[in-house]
Amino acid sequence: HSRPPRKRMVELVLLGWEREQRLLESGCSPKEIRASTKSVRMAQKKRQRTLKKMKYWRKHVRREEQRVHVRTMLRMEKRYSQQEDELWSRANDSTLKEQTSSGNKVRSTASSAARGSFTRAARNSFTRVASARNSFTAKARAA
Repeated sequence: HSRPPRKRMVELVLLGWEREQRLLESGCSPKEIRASTKSVRMAQKKRQRTLKKMKYWRKHVRREEQRVHVRTMLRMEKRYSQQEDELWSRANDSTLKEQTSSGNKVRSTASSAARGSFTRAARNSFTRVASARNSFTAKARAA
């Protein structure tokens, strides 16, 4: 069984009017032809949009990874500040207990001053992270 030679691409392509004529001869209505032509054009546009998006998919993945990282950092800052507050209050409580049990005059001003400077440093760190997040968000909106 020998097969006929393959057709070339040029032989497979039909002109629009010729295709329409063949469809009308085979029993398709003009309305059906218009509807199918419209659906084909819509599918082509969707494919073009998908290809355009795929061109930038790495950029989108990187941007999402950065968003997740910033959110994680902000949650960690919050957790660290809460832990810090708990540690300082425990340390202050134990210092007060030791001072009262030994009969010394209670002086909590030194520990609160140290806590204040440490809290300011933590607040500054949080502010830096927040400003980085804001600049990242602004860049993302601009792009």
